[in-house]
Amino acid sequence: MTVEVSLQHRFGAFSLDANFAAGMGVTALFGPSGSGKSSVINAVAGLFRPDAGRIAVDGEVLFDSAGGIALAPHRRRVGYVFQDARLLPHLSVEHNLLFGRWFRRREAGAAAVPFDHVVDVLNLSHLLGRHPGALSGGEKQRVGIGRALLACPRLLLMDEPLASLDQARRHEVLEYLDRIRHELRLPVLYVTHALDEVMRLADQVVLFQDGRTVSQGAPADVLNLHREALDGLGDEPGTLLETTVVGHDAGYGLTELRFSGGRLRVPRVAGATGDPCRILVRARDIAVATELPAASSVLNVLPARVEALRLLGDAVEVRACVSARDNDGAVNRADAAGIDHPTTLVARITRYSADQLRLTPGTDVFLLIKSVALTR
Repeated sequence: MTVEVSLQHRFGAFSLDANFAAGMGVTALFGPSGSGKSSVINAVAGLFRPDAGRIAVDGEVLFDSAGGIALAPHRRRVGYVFQDARLLPHLSVEHNLLFGRWFRRREAGAAAVPFDHVVDVLNLSHLLGRHPGALSGGEKQRVGIGRALLACPRLLLMDEPLASLDQARRHEVLEYLDRIRHELRLPVLYVTHALDEVMRLADQVVLFQDGRTVSQGAPADVLNLHREALDGLGDEPGTLLETTVVGHDAGYGLTELRFSGGRLRVPRVAGATGDPCRILVRARDIAVATELPAASSVLNVLPARVEALRLLGDAVEVRACVSARDNDGAVNRADAAGIDHPTTLVARITRYSADQLRLTPGTDVFLLIKSVALTR
């Protein structure tokens, strides 16, 4: 199933120009607040009519300004999780959860989510008899997520659905959303400006800036190419890596990961050998050395070559290319077969350190990765 979106709309001085396609799995519409992400999924849902454009799901046209087509929201067969839950106040939690099923006939072959499973994962069993007025904001949002999933939509729209949840419930719902993206075989347009949600859930990313879609593709490809997007969101810059689990060291509680530049040892993560693991290596977590440390507590030392330097006030951003090499510079044959593609990591060090190390483009260095932000 493919979702095609091409639309243009003007809101006073703000212009929206979105063009992208999404398939099965989670497509994160990512970017700063006010960049047009929520407006896009509102247009897909039929909650407003764009000035121009075309929206289609699995070949069925939902909106086409040129052809005069604009299906009513209830005919689009989409589920929507809003930033606020928008529950029906006169219905109990149980009846709110089941509301979509009462009025939307499940299509042949559509994935059904068991009611009890949704209730269990979202921790709603003790709330089923209550009404929305007796719920907290986080509880209301969990009910809204469950209602959308139980409606068996062909397309799920989610507008920052985790924003109102506490950390424990947020982690719990992330676990569930991660599972259903495989189980339901459903395209999801997921609006967020939270990097950890993108890392955990996104199969692809559509990056928005100032009302325009500026890039689309795999999360690592988009976010590593547009690192300024993270700075704009208040997130620390870093490099997103797609890695594979090599094995675990139960004695020391470590996991070894392989990526296109070599291997990393990190605090133990769940997963079997061969499983994918997406990680973020933050710029502040990388130290730079021009000589191989004789002894160090740092577990990960990667040979690299400086590609570029960028002055940022009293700091310097160092872009360095690593590949599957041992510390003596020889190719590591265990990692080179089929994966020895250059990977660029970004470190942020003081301007004093950069001057003391006499760093210039072409300088051979060692990157010492002190810690890694992990999300699977």
